[in-house]
Amino acid sequence: MPDTPMHVLHVEDDPGDIILFKRAVERLQLPIAHEVALDGPEAIRWLEAPGHVPDLILLDIKLPGMTGLQFLKKIKENPKLRKIPVVVFTTSELATDMIGAEELKADAYVRKPNDNTGLVRFVGELYQGWKGSQLSSTWAWPTSPQALPTSTRPRART
Repeated sequence: MPDTPMHVLHVEDDPGDIILFKRAVERLQLPIAHEVALDGPEAIRWLEAPGHVPDLILLDIKLPGMTGLQFLKKIKENPKLRKIPVVVFTTSELATDMIGAEELKADAYVRKPNDNTGLVRFVGELYQGWKGSQLSSTWAWPTSPQALPTSTRPRART
């Protein structure tokens, strides 16, 4: 019996990052259904459509129009959407972005790796964490922007 697919809504405006994520999934041959929204409003429309409930939202911070943090605030205010796990996946090293994501209850904050090996490792950990119903215990929220190149802290689901 094949593995149940993981449904990911990837909110990302950079076509190169979208392609690299898809290639990492293909390389690992993981059953990940990958939906893409190029900005916050498009992601909200997708989430509000009947039957559209991803297992996880992978969210860039630097988006046109509505920022990733504004999007995060909007979905965390919505009782139907707030329980969807959100992993902030960004190049941002700004402490304000990290603090904002934590305050808005993102489940994790991950700095985008700067090489394919790191991205493939991240995608594998993301899938294995989902399959085990928890995000990687090796990830932790950064104590400073320079603390960890790829870092997150899982939140207990309530």
